[in-house]
Amino acid sequence: MFRKIIRIIRTAFLVKKNRQLIMLTLLFEIILSNMTLNHGRELIERIGFYPECNAFSLIWNDTFFMMLFFFIVIFAFSNAPFRERVSSYVMIRSGKRLYVLAHVIYISILSFIIPVFLYIVNAFFLPYRQGNGEWGQFWGAISQNSEVYADLNYISLDYRVLWDFTPKETLQHIMFICFLLCFMTGLLLYLAALHGKKKIGIIFIVSLVTMSRISVFYRMFRLYWVSPFTWICLNILTPENNGILVNVFYAKAMLCMIDVILVIGIFITSYKKRSYYE
Repeated sequence: MFRKIIRIIRTAFLVKKNRQLIMLTLLFEIILSNMTLNHGRELIERIGFYPECNAFSLIWNDTFFMMLFFFIVIFAFSNAPFRERVSSYVMIRSGKRLYVLAHVIYISILSFIIPVFLYIVNAFFLPYRQGNGEWGQFWGAISQNSEVYADLNYISLDYRVLWDFTPKETLQHIMFICFLLCFMTGLLLYLAALHGKKKIGIIFIVSLVTMSRISVFYRMFRLYWVSPFTWICLNILTPENNGILVNVFYAKAMLCMIDVILVIGIFITSYKKRSYYE
């Protein structure tokens, strides 16, 4: 069984259409990071200090970047449910349940690759020097003087964040949330495609992403709690409940629950269908 799953996952990565989508997705990540951090080195020269941590955790506070990134994620999974000429043969050989399980694992692997690659790219466009586990003077200067560096910096950083989290904590939280959001996006598109409603699924996800950008931009605090894609913005996260900002535990727990429900929905849908291609 394990070998069959590995074989299906490997086939999914090697299929020409999926391979092209993955390569274009990584290319778009490079372009998007360059757009956002292209003045990073000049910003370092102006402030006089190197960052002591990667910009990955903080770049999501630029909601325009966040919106474009998840549009790229939608593009990465746009081939769902990954049907190719050999799909029917592979599914008959492996069984429908294993076939669907392998695709869920494929979505999870790609959901891991996408944020990890972004982390590496961000280190290139805004290089940092490993510090002592603190935020350092670079991010402290930006959090207190965001207007001064507005012409070179698109990352807004609330000073509160420096007190509430350490760089290591933010990296753990945001990387995990980013993975869960990418996974959720892939699962939603896969489930919608199984129902023959992929276009509706894409429109729904685009609406969620857009709503998240609007809610953060206009500070619609009530929407923070129901807009999943806002939960990756560090400026609206807090380690404790305060009635306005979103608790980190709540964000991760809700995303885990949503992903589990989507996985269950995918298996129920595939089980009820007499044919995978209905």
